[in-house]
Amino acid sequence: MNEQIFLDHARVRFPHHEPTLFTCDPNALDAAARTRHREVTRELLLQAGAPRELPDGFAFAVGVDRASLELAAEFVSRERLCCPFLAFRIEADRGPDAWLTLTGPSGVKPFLRAELELA
Repeated sequence: MNEQIFLDHARVRFPHHEPTLFTCDPNALDAAARTRHREVTRELLLQAGAPRELPDGFAFAVGVDRASLELAAEFVSRERLCCPFLAFRIEADRGPDAWLTLTGPSGVKPFLRAELELA
């Protein structure tokens, strides 16, 4: 996770986009929780591979096994504290994958690309 993006009341500017204000709360997690959140995020993104782009965010394929679903839930439980402007959904049906969806207000996709270091 890019710590420069993860600033309290940071005004984040992206090329070719209007300035967008996203209010993150880095104090929502203590140092140990932030460290664990970075580890969980890294592992989740490694497992998920390339995200599916949505009009207002991204969807990540996660396994339907218990460990993968618990990892996705652990990610959501912390990320929602830091970034309350995001909406999260974990969906599992009869397919081979479950989906973790992150969506938000206009301008959130460049923020998520930077925050999650997506290509």
